[in-house]
Amino acid sequence: MDSRVHIYCGEGKGKTTAAVGLAVRAAGCGRKVLLTRFLKTDHSGEVAALGLIPGISVTPCEKSFGFFFRMTDEQKKEAAVYYTELLDMTLRKAVDGAFDLLVLDEIMAVMNYGLVREETVRDFITGRPSGLEV
Repeated sequence: MDSRVHIYCGEGKGKTTAAVGLAVRAAGCGRKVLLTRFLKTDHSGEVAALGLIPGISVTPCEKSFGFFFRMTDEQKKEAAVYYTELLDMTLRKAVDGAFDLLVLDEIMAVMNYGLVREETVRDFITGRPSGLEV
């Protein structure tokens, strides 16, 4: 495998900033970037800026379910369906679109909350196309 896997996790600020920096750097080097956001809608500052950079495609996260600890069981089920579909669509797009970098913003939190299957993410990463950085 001739690419890297970057994992940014932990409490507080910096994860999205690091991932966005990686995306901007890759696009600046002529690479094709797909960035998908989980847990966050497009109402944050970096989305507008990323849309202006050639080579970066941002997949919108159109639904917000609020903080996980405040969700009802029904909202958690709905969120799991939504985020699983978003992940599946993103992974297909990453392969079909011949991207060089795939950013899954907040995927670790979504996995930790049980809203997507860890196996799906792990299997994709281990079997990803040659050259796809994640």
